Amino acid sequence: MHRVIDGSDKYYVEKMSTQFKGLTTRDARFLDAFSIYEGEPTSTISNLDYMENETVDILADGAVHPSLTVSNGSIELNKQYSSVVVGQNFVSEVWPNLADISTAEGSVLGRMERVTNLDINFYQTVGAVVGRWDSEDGATEEEVPFRVPADLTGQPVPLFSGQYHYGFQEGFDRSVDYYIKQIQPLPLTVRSVTDSIEVYE
Repeated sequence: MHRVIDGSDKYYVEKMSTQFKGLTTRDARFLDAFSIYEGEPTSTISNLDYMENETVDILADGAVHPSLTVSNGSIELNKQYSSVVVGQNFVSEVWPNLADISTAEGSVLGRMERVTNLDINFYQTVGAVVGRWDSEDGATEEEVPFRVPADLTGQPVPLFSGQYHYGFQEGFDRSVDYYIKQIQPLPLTVRSVTDSIEVYE
């Protein structure tokens, strides 16, 4: 991966070291070139010279912290934390292919259609975004509301495993897709997706 670090071209080979098996967001490591701090609560994270002048994403005590720019090899957090992951963000996306459905009139490919509902089977996930793209309106998306009233305020949202139902309100189009995306340094695993399609007769 190519990056410009402190005005110089840098190239990195990166891979996910292990599959995520954590039980909370505190265990998440979904950032490139990340550094980890574990210890006494602190608001200053140093030894980040390799990302000098770069904007970094942060997971602090399992919650997403606002992005910061590395200056003099360090960042200053908005309060003290004991577990901090700092690195460069990446976006994960799933774009399922809509199936060709046979009808009495033949294939539905190229006909006016719309996605009405999705049933997504998530595993140990939080922070996902569901979106729809069509040729007329472009992309529209919405964050999945994983937090429920029973969750403690000020604490990271618990990881969710199970079925999530999502309904689309948009109209018909000849070119339509949907996607599931993660833009935060949090886990996203999709075990299956069942979509409901409506074809204009």
